[in-house]
Amino acid sequence: MQIQNFAIGQAIPDLTFFIDIPLEEIEKRKVKIKGVELDRIEVSNSDFYRKVREGYLNLTKSETRFRRIDGTESIEKIHIKILNILEKYINTTS
Repeated sequence: MQIQNFAIGQAIPDLTFFIDIPLEEIEKRKVKIKGVELDRIEVSNSDFYRKVREGYLNLTKSETRFRRIDGTESIEKIHIKILNILEKYINTTS
């Protein structure tokens, strides 16, 4: 929570989407990026990614605003899932 407070202060979103990708898939995708310089987060080791992923998985269990999306699906399926969640959310809050 301290890092969240530092990053966004009191501006807490109503919904947060966590597009979850297994560690193995992260490594595969990093290898596919040829000729592009990776930033400091992208060059981090697997332990860093594991800790971050575990943190977000815990948040999806403890905070109702988090929605976990399977990041191994196609961009189109992810897009449709997010739109469906947004539509349900808007219909229940209006």
